[in-house]
Amino acid sequence: MPQSKETRRADERRISYREALTNAFRRRRAYAAARPYSALILGRGSDFLYRQGVLTYLRNDVVHIVNVHTASDTELFIDLRSALKINAQSEHTFKLLHFQDNTLAVFHIARSSSAKGHLIVFNTHLKTMSDRPRVLLYSPLPTGQKQFVRHNSKTLIYGHYTGTEDSEDDTWRFRAFSLVRASKGEKQFSLERFSTADIGSNISFEIYDDYFYVVTSQVTVDAEGQDPTSYYGGCRYALSGDESQDPEYWRIWRRQQREGPIHDLWTVLDLQEDENGHGLVISESRREWQDGFSKQKRTFYTEPLVLGSETGFGLHFKDFMISRKSATGSYGASANDEDHTVEYMLSEASKHTLPASPRPRRRLARHCQPEYPGASAPDDREFSLANTKYRVYNYSSSTFLDIVVDSEQPSQYPTFQKHIRLRVGSRRLASPLNEDGFLSNTVGEEGSPPPEEDERYRDMGVQLWPPLDAPPELFGLLNNDPGFSKLKAASDERSVVYMATSSDPKLVASIIFINFDPAIQHKGLKRLNIKEGSTKSPEDSHMQSPGTAFCPENGNTGQPSGTTEGVNRPGNAQSWARIERAAWLDIASGFRFT
Repeated sequence: MPQSKETRRADERRISYREALTNAFRRRRAYAAARPYSALILGRGSDFLYRQGVLTYLRNDVVHIVNVHTASDTELFIDLRSALKINAQSEHTFKLLHFQDNTLAVFHIARSSSAKGHLIVFNTHLKTMSDRPRVLLYSPLPTGQKQFVRHNSKTLIYGHYTGTEDSEDDTWRFRAFSLVRASKGEKQFSLERFSTADIGSNISFEIYDDYFYVVTSQVTVDAEGQDPTSYYGGCRYALSGDESQDPEYWRIWRRQQREGPIHDLWTVLDLQEDENGHGLVISESRREWQDGFSKQKRTFYTEPLVLGSETGFGLHFKDFMISRKSATGSYGASANDEDHTVEYMLSEASKHTLPASPRPRRRLARHCQPEYPGASAPDDREFSLANTKYRVYNYSSSTFLDIVVDSEQPSQYPTFQKHIRLRVGSRRLASPLNEDGFLSNTVGEEGSPPPEEDERYRDMGVQLWPPLDAPPELFGLLNNDPGFSKLKAASDERSVVYMATSSDPKLVASIIFINFDPAIQHKGLKRLNIKEGSTKSPEDSHMQSPGTAFCPENGNTGQPSGTTEGVNRPGNAQSWARIERAAWLDIASGFRFT
């Protein structure tokens, strides 16, 4: 797991490799078993972002930024109205767009000019307590379009979709802004091949390792007389180097149409970083009527995205599709599958040069995780799409997590008509030996032996947390806003953050943090024994010293842990940015679980 945060900290000699391995093991096991170490309210706001362990939330036109992974006891405040010198009486709207690498993008719309807004980018990295954020970019942008922002600390990509019901112009258009070389201006490019616009469902965008990646699941080749083949299509665009370089297009086999219809409303598509050091992984959750059966089944598919000169792929020919055999069969075919190819589509003309649709591939078990293994009926209760508010797959833990709304009343909290719970399903690697102690004699297609690189897995079942007999204090924490009508959530490999809100965007709601990492330790939390329902004050509980706790990247704002000396208090700072005591300390609502 060379790309995990634990290993990076060990490489920097801040913790030992033994501590890194132990922490990663406990973190993955806790996530897979739905046994969090703590839960608390981080703050209250009307909108939030959660990325790289940093929570950014908006309240009354003030941005609050706090590092959650380090359990920082200070927050950075950015007063947007003061920063932009906006009259307090005028009506304005702010929207949080993206946070990455200590850089925050915000969209600003003035009610007097609703057809045009402004993109504002802040550098939030403070080296000393006297520093304050810098405005890196202020650019006018149109409103009313499907749009997104991705960035790192050097480059920002703004994209908007031009397609409408009455227009045939279904193009994604992009503008690339430099955040470090303002004199260079901006670059523009477009992707005409991607006609899908549902971000997170059938198209996903990400910046990774100085490349901008696009992946879509809506690339289908229908050869006459053959079973239509679906591909993951996409491109990557270099953010540094030759500015005249064109995007590099590619596609990878996804499925055959005869595998059955797909329930599109359940589909989730994203790109995740592989902690084992293999770059990006395409992750897709699909609910399908497989092989003509009447019952839908949800399956979680992953495909490693292996690109670049190191694999021999991605050569820049203009009107060809270049196909190369996979040496290991790692894209879902057996190792000796001669039909298996990884393809780069560099022009629209290449569609017409495709060979006949390939025969169905045998997916490796490592890249295909069913919600329920086999054809057996599920033992737990299923939830409808309307009651499944958030869905994500954690590749590092081989675990799917849903945030569901349950109508079954807790045994100790009968007044709750509906309440929020986590629904978690996972699997573990199984021994390659059978019951007799010999290697499994499972065979592959047409009687051939299974690929050497494939594994066997043991399903761990589906868990609901918290249990219905949990203490009422826990249900009160997780359902701090019981009258909610919608839910927004975000997650990473070690935690989940959500906010249940009403239909009124002006009202603030509690932002709940559920932690599966034993090294993330927020001080002052009460100990709660879920089985016995007892609580203890923080004075009676043993808290690990902050000096021995794992601290992920992007450390706190510079204030030593455990003290707030020198921190500006509300009303003392005259600028539009200041550092203050973290809100979660004053809210003081959370538990450590034993």
